[in-house]
Amino acid sequence: MKAINSSLQTSRGTMWLEIIGVVLALTLPLPARLFAQEPSVKFERIALEEGRTVYCMLQDHQGFLWLGTADGLIKYDGYGFTAYRHDAFDSLSLSTNFVYALCEDRSGTLWVGTVGGGLNRFEREREQFTRFVHDPNNPHSLSFNSVGAIHEDHTGALWIGTADLLSEAGAGLNKFDRATQQFVRFVHDSSDVRSLSHNSVWDIFEDHTGTLWIGTQRGLNKFEREKGQFTHFLHDPDNPNSLSHSDVRVIYEDRARTLWFGTRGGGLNRFDRDQQVFTRFRFDRNNPRSLSQDSVLAISEDQTGALWIGTFRGLNRFDRTREEFARFVSDPNNIHTLSNNLIWSLCQDRTGTLWVGTFFGGIDKFDPGRARFKPFVPESNNASILSEKSIGGIYWDEAGTRWIGTPAGLARFEHAVKPFAHLFNKSFNSQVNCISGDFSPRGTLWIGTNGNGLYRIDHSTGKLTRFVYDPNDPHSISDSQITAIHQDRFGTLWVGTLGGLNRFDREKERFVRFLHDQNDPYSISTDAVTAICEDSVAQNTLWIATGDGLNRLDSQTGRFTRFLNDPKDPKSLSDNFIWSLHVDHTGKLWVGTNAGLDCFDTTIEKFAHYTTKDGLPSGQIMGILEDDRGRLWVGTMKGLSYFNPETGSFRSYGLADGLAANEFLNMSHHKSVDGKLFFLSLKGVAAFHPDSITDNPYIPPVVITALKRYNTDDAEGTAIEEKGISAKKEV
Repeated sequence: MKAINSSLQTSRGTMWLEIIGVVLALTLPLPARLFAQEPSVKFERIALEEGRTVYCMLQDHQGFLWLGTADGLIKYDGYGFTAYRHDAFDSLSLSTNFVYALCEDRSGTLWVGTVGGGLNRFEREREQFTRFVHDPNNPHSLSFNSVGAIHEDHTGALWIGTADLLSEAGAGLNKFDRATQQFVRFVHDSSDVRSLSHNSVWDIFEDHTGTLWIGTQRGLNKFEREKGQFTHFLHDPDNPNSLSHSDVRVIYEDRARTLWFGTRGGGLNRFDRDQQVFTRFRFDRNNPRSLSQDSVLAISEDQTGALWIGTFRGLNRFDRTREEFARFVSDPNNIHTLSNNLIWSLCQDRTGTLWVGTFFGGIDKFDPGRARFKPFVPESNNASILSEKSIGGIYWDEAGTRWIGTPAGLARFEHAVKPFAHLFNKSFNSQVNCISGDFSPRGTLWIGTNGNGLYRIDHSTGKLTRFVYDPNDPHSISDSQITAIHQDRFGTLWVGTLGGLNRFDREKERFVRFLHDQNDPYSISTDAVTAICEDSVAQNTLWIATGDGLNRLDSQTGRFTRFLNDPKDPKSLSDNFIWSLHVDHTGKLWVGTNAGLDCFDTTIEKFAHYTTKDGLPSGQIMGILEDDRGRLWVGTMKGLSYFNPETGSFRSYGLADGLAANEFLNMSHHKSVDGKLFFLSLKGVAAFHPDSITDNPYIPPVVITALKRYNTDDAEGTAIEEKGISAKKEV
């Protein structure tokens, strides 16, 4: 091996000029298509007080996240940050603050590579550092004081690649012997074609075969350990199957055992071991599904098998089937996007969360498991069909056709046709409130509007019939503002309005009205009907929700029994304003009020209450559906919850779980024949099968990070100053 020349060849500032250029470029307007990204992918920004650029990350065996920054080594425990910095008067402190590489070995020891301060070994119990630095008089010392990469191989050998981020100089590859505390150097020798191709080493990776791959500033190297020789892979401008660029910054092997190489300036490369050829993936300004930028510094694979690529212009997710990239970039007007577009590091923790280290933006995190709900936004030739705050009423018929109400009319979506077909958009002239299917032989669809009456659509002929309030006709519908539609087991159609309840006589094509009469205690409690459902046990019994209490209707006698809130009776209805009703498979009646969820025991006629104190995100219960397992799903004004009646427990979901909005609408929920549930919100449809909604099964380890004694005058307790407490077996 050749001795290292003390006059290292440098290209000082080259990379920093590129970074500055990229940062300046990102301040300029870019085509809108570059910023299109999935609404279900939401990032949580976590600002760092100590060092905002995160050059490297790892999660250790205890679950702590370690971050390498230009202002020290940072430990994140999920709640707060602990910084470890250089102290000029403490030889056991970090050798310098600029941390560029991290590695935890099989014994749990943390190794820290710095820029200008050599290699550090962290002693957890004492929270002290042991330094390994270059000594020009010792050929067995570290070859250079700037560390670009650290890796422990399957034999337990520790490999250290040297490279200086600022000058881009380096002094080769080092193998550390823990027993002798000495380093063996492997350096570039221009007279030896089997030596390391360049002395600036940016990444070291061991694949599943035990082969060691070395990424340098001038070429990719495959190391033959037995011979101590390297095979080079370089960019050849005349060979499209060669490496796209010789400056290799990151190496990664996915679960399919495919090798990926990220380059600075040449994009991403996929390596075919059998053919010994590379497939290139580069930025194409004419293709919004290409890689977003050609400098790739980080690669990671998530638990779903998706490959994430960090570049100087955003994060990319690679679709292996289509060989396309989805781009994710920063938007200053959206806090759920990346904090910065220049991605320096990626790390997936054991829960499946993806951590993103950015340039001057701290860390961002994305939990793929939390994005459980995929917004239902079909392709449409008319973007206003599913615009914000515009939709109302949803129904999936037995043929699989999806019907959604909009301000312009009714939208139909069929499996075989991607775009929505807009129907009768000039006939309704009103917002659609509710939609219901009619199981009669004619197969009709009923549409309730917000002031323009009730419509009937004949499936077979497409004929449209309208029913509106006529003050001169006592057999017309009682009000044109339709709030609920229900067909009972006998085929009778019931229609709720803001002006009373109506029963439709199909033969005579007219309505029988049920109105509030202040002189009749057996009349409906108020004319403002909000929901209708049928009792599954008692025949001829309907439950009518109103703005002033719950009503039980005997459809044979036409008599109502009222259930109202009584402040003196804790077993009475929790609130008189009712948004929704549901009868479950056991026959229990569930009532969604303005103050929580009530369960009505029809035997003793008493209510049990579930409120925000029990885990509901909001007391406004806009919709209730039951899944095939007997769990209740509840749409509220602050998110979606499922309720387990056996345990009495709630599990709530919000924007971070992929919901388009937290505010759900009443009269706008439906269960399809295949068990899928649909809830309409202010910004679209939450469509999902309950069996697909699962929680993260990972149980994190319990680690003590601090102790406090409470036998003091300090009510909060005084912290016991005990360094390295998380690594100690006893205190």
